[in-house]
Amino acid sequence: MRPSTPNAHRPYVLPSVPRRILSAFLAGLGAAIVYLLVPYEAANELASYGIPFPYALGSLLLAGTVLVVLAVARSASRPTRAYGPVSMLADAALLVYLFRIAQSSTFAISFHGIDVALAVGTFVELLMIAPAIRLLADAVTTAEDAARPGERYPFDFPA
Repeated sequence: MRPSTPNAHRPYVLPSVPRRILSAFLAGLGAAIVYLLVPYEAANELASYGIPFPYALGSLLLAGTVLVVLAVARSASRPTRAYGPVSMLADAALLVYLFRIAQSSTFAISFHGIDVALAVGTFVELLMIAPAIRLLADAVTTAEDAARPGERYPFDFPA
């Protein structure tokens, strides 16, 4: 008896274009909340307490928009060979974004003559772990798609 690979004969169905558009829209919606709405609201909330935000709001929103576009591209390209490189680009951009935030993530607050410094850099650095691991996984996906095109489809898109 010859051993077979688990995905050798499993059927799969690639998602239709309308389904990919819907999936990309939902991914973009979630990314817009995380990368645009949350930083914007955080900047406004800090400003209401007189705490200066370390970045210009326009540059923060521009970087967030780039991350949203990359999240949409990642989702839309999933059933193609472009998924690995697009995902690597999205994760690298997210790492740069988080690294820049971590560099200036100490807020100085003066309250009734008492100076308090709040440092959240370690928290932001911990947030960088997931995209770093995902970047490595995306490199493997890119290599696997180049070596064996279509092999991941039965796993990613089972019928």
